[in-house]
Amino acid sequence: MKKQPRRFWNEGIGSFIIAILIALIIRWAFMEAYVIPSGSMLPTLLVNDHIFVNKAVYGVRVPFTTDWLFQLAEPGRGDVIVFRYPSDPNLYYIKRVIGVPGDSVLYENGNLYINQQLVEKEVPRGRTLKEWSWLKDNDFVGELNAGGLGNYSHWQESLGDRVYSILLKQDGTQQLEFGPYAPVPEGHYFVMGDNRDNSQDSRFWASLSTPAKGVVTLEKIKKGESSLTIEAGTLLKTRVQGKREIRYKITSSVKLGQRPVDVAVECMEAGPAGNVGPGEIQSFEDQELQGAVKVFNAGPVLGGQDKKYVPREYVVGRAMFVWLSCEERLPVVDFLCNPLSIRWGRLFHSVK
Repeated sequence: MKKQPRRFWNEGIGSFIIAILIALIIRWAFMEAYVIPSGSMLPTLLVNDHIFVNKAVYGVRVPFTTDWLFQLAEPGRGDVIVFRYPSDPNLYYIKRVIGVPGDSVLYENGNLYINQQLVEKEVPRGRTLKEWSWLKDNDFVGELNAGGLGNYSHWQESLGDRVYSILLKQDGTQQLEFGPYAPVPEGHYFVMGDNRDNSQDSRFWASLSTPAKGVVTLEKIKKGESSLTIEAGTLLKTRVQGKREIRYKITSSVKLGQRPVDVAVECMEAGPAGNVGPGEIQSFEDQELQGAVKVFNAGPVLGGQDKKYVPREYVVGRAMFVWLSCEERLPVVDFLCNPLSIRWGRLFHSVK
């Protein structure tokens, strides 16, 4: 009998390498596992839930980058997504998409409004009612002496075809107002945790936003006159047809003589709206200065980021289901579940 030739890919180290490559491709393009570290998504997701995330549902990326190879669907209202934290892309968060590009979002006194429409809170039933049964007092760290679970009320909301649970504190914490945030910028998403009063999310990240900065050139129109001082804080503005005016302030005083002078500017509002290209900052806010000094920015003004929104390129994927869950992890190797505390009923629990 003729002996079959050995092939690299089906014997020894070759088959091992092929198996590793297949696993890496699946992890890079299609599916990845994550562990829930906190209670911000209670009761939808519990601490120590191990979930699978569909990475291909929104598109496929260039390996090891945030750039898209191609895009498919857009994240929709109600989707539970894993994403890179806007202020530190090395950290991964999981929240629910509340606002998509163009939306107006207001959260007031425990009520959610999207585009001025109240998202009704309803009495939980069916699947959402069952989610309450998984909760225990020790899921609410720091509140054990006050009763823990008894401090919360359980509701359900609906966004699109998603029906999901939320928790609200009963101690008046919900008597706060956030927003309105409008509009959600193109290519960005407003996210919130289902544990509404115990979630660091888009409502609280606004203070981390940064304004655009750059340099403009100032030049006197009438060269023969005496020098002119432009004070720090003087306002400039864009004048771009079809767009709203964006204002910038000069960050240090400058004296204009016969030659053009470069001076640093900073946008008056934080966020990407202040990022403009060359030549878009064209005049002073003050009418008198408009007739005395020419303004232009030879280079772009950049760095404006609205950290309360999740950029499209930071979205990793949509949560699919819980494949393992436990109440405790092993003390020495704390990335592993304690087999004695496995929540067997949550295995293959779908994330809605």
